Amino acid sequence: SVSSENVADIYARNFYVDKSKVKPFGVPRNDFYNEEHLSDDYLSELRESFEKDYPQLKGKKLVLYAPTFREDPKNNAVFEYFDIEKFLDELGDEYALAIRLHPNYKRYCNEEHNIDLDELTSKYDIINFTGFKDEQKLLLLADILVADYSSIMVDYTILEKPAILFDYDLEDYLYKERGFYFDYIRASAPTQPKPPPNRIRYGTRFPRPPPRSRSGQPGTCRKQESTYSQFIPPCHGRSTGW
Repeated sequence: SVSSENVADIYARNFYVDKSKVKPFGVPRNDFYNEEHLSDDYLSELRESFEKDYPQLKGKKLVLYAPTFREDPKNNAVFEYFDIEKFLDELGDEYALAIRLHPNYKRYCNEEHNIDLDELTSKYDIINFTGFKDEQKLLLLADILVADYSSIMVDYTILEKPAILFDYDLEDYLYKERGFYFDYIRASAPTQPKPPPNRIRYGTRFPRPPPRSRSGQPGTCRKQESTYSQFIPPCHGRSTGW
């Protein structure tokens, strides 16, 4: 079972099976995003339970940084590119930062380019969700997702919340790493020109994070229909129960 008819050709080609055997019934992990778990009551309870365990969240929005791994140890050392200090200096009053590294990140660290999560969380007031198993709850909790090439971005489109793609090593990833099955730039932000290296692009359905008015209330943001939405149809919660 795959997430959408639009990706059936990709799966059939790469798994060497006839397309008729690839069924667009949905992805089981996304069944979690059903009416119950998207209700105001559930979201309020989820936020309250997380605030008890992570007091840094109280009174703040949550930015979740969830990069994929790189086989190149230099590019895999993501915090040589993502400036935590600058984030906290400029946004720390309003936003809490949580990090969730890919399970494979440790395989591609070396002595020169290493990620010490214990050191990072003790030095900075950030939350480490790397070992947290329930990714779906984290995506519900996050107000903004910062990602790059991982499928987590595709799952996040279901929730229609602001997302940022921080693709600081795009050329290396495209030509020296695992690459893509589709046009990454068109899928991530089809109406935007290609940004210079190390710049961010805004993905999913929002071209930029929602601005705030002078009163401090969240502003509005024009929706952008990203081509990411073609990979996941409206969530029905029944991919394992047809």
